[in-house]
Amino acid sequence: MKYSVSSLNLYRDCPQKFYRAKIKKHPPDEVSDRFYAIYGIVVQKVFEIFYNEQCWLMKGNLLPYLKEICRKEFASLLKTEYVDWNKHKLSPQQFYQECEDAILVGLGAIKQEKLLAPYAKSEIWLHHTLDSGHILNGRVDFIFKYSDKDVWILDGKGTSSQNADKWQLYFYALLYYLNYGVIPNKLGFIYWRFGTVKFVKFKPEDLKPFYEEVLQIIEQIAVNVKTRKWPANPPKGCFFCDYKPSCVDYRIYKRDKRAAKLDGDPLFEGGVKKGFVDEVSF
Repeated sequence: MKYSVSSLNLYRDCPQKFYRAKIKKHPPDEVSDRFYAIYGIVVQKVFEIFYNEQCWLMKGNLLPYLKEICRKEFASLLKTEYVDWNKHKLSPQQFYQECEDAILVGLGAIKQEKLLAPYAKSEIWLHHTLDSGHILNGRVDFIFKYSDKDVWILDGKGTSSQNADKWQLYFYALLYYLNYGVIPNKLGFIYWRFGTVKFVKFKPEDLKPFYEEVLQIIEQIAVNVKTRKWPANPPKGCFFCDYKPSCVDYRIYKRDKRAAKLDGDPLFEGGVKKGFVDEVSF
């Protein structure tokens, strides 16, 4: 079986969600609004081409070229991705302008952090076959190799906060090590909306326990497959879950939470409002 960082994170969030998405391959209960995802996809595409085509050599023609890439990618996504514009404050044109504005912000971050190296590539596929036959794979947003032992791995984020989970970066560092025998010495996130690069705390000795954690998750998945038991994990696993509307465990969690709230209300006793029966004539 193939495991990416997204599929492993799915299991970490909720084994039942992993089962429905990756084992049974159930379609989502509802069509997801892709408003927030589109921003990250568009900006990432711009800087993927910036690095893979060495666009910094274009000089005066650089900005118009990147804006054209941005425009084409945005238009393409609007044809294929669902957005409920009634839920959002921005019009399509205003939203596009946010994506285009990120180009200058991103270029500023690249200049400030000196994110140009003899090897500077984007969207690099890495994979490794374990002794068990399972495959770890992932597509790394950016790899910068300044020397054989000076390797940076960065991931672009279009979120409105700057608190991404470093687990993803550790996974990419592990894949890089398994492929090249070198542990990257810097891991970080590029936050496009802020034009900031934030490196996470990481030491080479962190990689061994992380690898063991990954293997334990894969072993636990094998146990779940054998026992056919896939426990749910409400409420943590319910955020951004495509299966929440039909999830029995989620409904039970909501019922119990509502009952606990009523139990603490002095107006309620056993889930029934005091005085209600007295007010009804039989």
